[in-house]
Amino acid sequence: MASAGYDPQAAPHVYEKDRLDSFGFLFAPRFSGKKRARLLKKPKTMEQAKQVFEQVKAGNGVPSFV
Repeated sequence: MASAGYDPQAAPHVYEKDRLDSFGFLFAPRFSGKKRARLLKKPKTMEQAKQVFEQVKAGNGVPSFV
């Protein structure tokens, strides 16, 4: 979400409210919203997401993750 310009600090809350979880089998192999929220709350992951967000906000694009 950070690479799309969304504040990563808001993402865990959004994922916790993910109503698609009840239909998760339709979207496999994606992580559940609760799992995504838990992963994003980890300090290292959040710091990386914030860095991406700041780069996007500054107009510098997104670094490759591959």
